[in-house]
Amino acid sequence: MPSSQSMSLLPVTKFSCIWPIQYFTSIPSDIEFICCPNFSPPNSKDKWFMKLRPKVLDEQSGIEYIGIHLFLRSCEDWTKQQIRARYIISVLDLDGDPRYTGECSRPEGRIFKAGTEGHGYRLLAPREVLLNPANNMLGAEDTIRILCEIIMFEEVEDIEKINAEKSLIEATQTLDIAN
Repeated sequence: MPSSQSMSLLPVTKFSCIWPIQYFTSIPSDIEFICCPNFSPPNSKDKWFMKLRPKVLDEQSGIEYIGIHLFLRSCEDWTKQQIRARYIISVLDLDGDPRYTGECSRPEGRIFKAGTEGHGYRLLAPREVLLNPANNMLGAEDTIRILCEIIMFEEVEDIEKINAEKSLIEATQTLDIAN
């Protein structure tokens, strides 16, 4: 058993956004996508948004889905134009419980480049299920609610430096304990 322990904590920011879309059933079929208003993490001016594709056909099954993607519109720090983040996007039912959820497949997150590519799910939830009143997915005024949870990872310039500092701390603690 080690005589001491230490831990390196990498800075992260956790935040979320709920996007209610009223009159979901009235979105015209020729609309390719709609975007939510910008949202930001606490104490930051980074701007994020989601894009919903109301009708995406799964070629294999012939079933229509909704697709939702997350984008980074801009970074507060103009010298930093990308952010690494892990995310979960969910369609909530009337009780506020996630019924259809897509989660970032990489534990270390994905790189979001400001003003360009996004990440998400082309086929997140079947439209037929969302539109069926028996499934309790749409609220008053045919409102669907999308929840996006984000964990932003701060830049780590030199992970080996952090590990070296951790080893130095462990060595120092071991020496202190021995004296």
